[in-house]
This record gives sequence, C-alpha cells and structure tokens, in this order.
Amino acid sequence: MARLLATYTLAGRRHRIELVPRGAGQLLIDRPPDGPARLVAELDPGEGEAQARAVLHGDGAYLERARAGEPGLGRRLDDDPPGRRPLARAA
Repeated sequence: MARLLATYTLAGRRHRIELVPRGAGQLLIDRPPDGPARLVAELDPGEGEAQARAVLHGDGAYLERARAGEPGLGRRLDDDPPGRRPLARAA
C-alpha cells in the first residue's frame, strides 16, 4: 500500500508524493490528479522513508523544484517501452 509523504500544488493541480512498495524495494512517485505519474526515485531494499525524504528535501530538493514547475523532473511511468510491464500506474 502506498504511503503519502507530501503534497504540492502546481498550476492549481494538487500532486501527491507517495512511497510505493515494489518487489523488495520501493518507488517514490509523483502523482498528479490526472495524467501519468512520474517516477522520482527507485529505492533499494533496506531503504525507506528516511531516504525518500532526503530525495524530496535534501541536495536534490525534488519537492522545491517540482513546486517551482521545473520541467523534466522524473520519468513518466507511461513511457515504458512496448512489451515491458510498467512500474506503476496512477490510481
């Protein structure tokens, strides 16, 4: 089950930053209210919320950059090549 870590609003649209289990690791995902989710980070087994929060607020400052509307942050999860199972989909 996904855990909500943060939210932000960009152009009147509320985004959810979620930590989602995947296999032995976890994915940090930015979900807009519509359209494809974006992969922020893939966490290794043993990494968790502390590492996810470091991505959001640390040197990379994903959350600050996303709030500012910086283009090109994260890979769209619907950009997976044909025949490859997508990592996750927006709920």
